[in-house]
Amino acid sequence: GSMLVMRALGYLHFARDGLTWFELADMLSCDDDALDEVYGVTVPDFRRLPAFQGKVLLSDLDALLDLRRTQLQPVLAHRHQIYRSVCAEHFKLEEKAQQHHRALAYYFAGVWADGKEIWKDWEPLSQIKGRLRPGEE
Repeated sequence: GSMLVMRALGYLHFARDGLTWFELADMLSCDDDALDEVYGVTVPDFRRLPAFQGKVLLSDLDALLDLRRTQLQPVLAHRHQIYRSVCAEHFKLEEKAQQHHRALAYYFAGVWADGKEIWKDWEPLSQIKGRLRPGEE
């Protein structure tokens, strides 16, 4: 659906060097709006982006994305700057920049492990910073 695609492209747009597939799948699995679109009225015991839905998403976005090598592992990123710009304009991503940046920060700070929903249960980042282990800031 369009919400799933918008959120996936938004996370990739605002991630500095891209995201691994597992990071992207984790982020989408923490995103209730994206999961509501995937599951509809069904309420599974464990809400996570289904593997088949992830494969369909990657297949649909294949022309827009590249798998790039970083020092640690391959990451997904926009294939070309023009695709990045068109996606940002089409989905009006700049209007949602703060939410996407905060969602990425929450994910990499491990805040979602506390059961919070990323687009609704905001907490000041200054409070999160106090819970990080030394060297994670």
